[in-house]
Amino acid sequence: MLLGRILTLIFLVMSSASSGAESHSCLISVDKKELIESVLCGQAAKEPEYQQFGPGCFKRSIEKRLEDSAAQIYMYKLCGDTKFSNEMLEGNVRALEFMELLAPCVSESVDIRAVMDDRYQFVERKAAGLTCTSDTRALLSQRRAFFEGLIAQSQDESLVIKILSRLRIRLDDQGNLVDD
Repeated sequence: MLLGRILTLIFLVMSSASSGAESHSCLISVDKKELIESVLCGQAAKEPEYQQFGPGCFKRSIEKRLEDSAAQIYMYKLCGDTKFSNEMLEGNVRALEFMELLAPCVSESVDIRAVMDDRYQFVERKAAGLTCTSDTRALLSQRRAFFEGLIAQSQDESLVIKILSRLRIRLDDQGNLVDD
């Protein structure tokens, strides 16, 4: 199923225009805009908490996804793997840049960077005083290969072009998203 494959690719890159992002337009068909909105709203995500519908769905979905990402990044750092924690953060930023590229195609405006900062601060406050237990280390070790795969995919510079191609859209010379 195309939606599932696209969703998987987007979440693997993981994971609204930012005030710092260059402004561009979304000049694609309505059905493609609806597909992009459903993807950004997490409507085909495996995790029910990422699946959001109705007005504000993009913001609610991205808040939950970024909160989970922030918790994972925080826990690797807490357990002494600062290098890997930083690699996960960099991969997350690359995913956010892709979401920012698609954001003009949805019906709501979300400052993704502000949401990211808010969720990281929330996790830091919530996790204050936690220690790295042997159970936490075991879980992090178990999940590491999965996250390494996500990081590797986020570094694939051709992935954005591949996803846009599957959607049959492209960036024009002015940076606008257009039908291909």
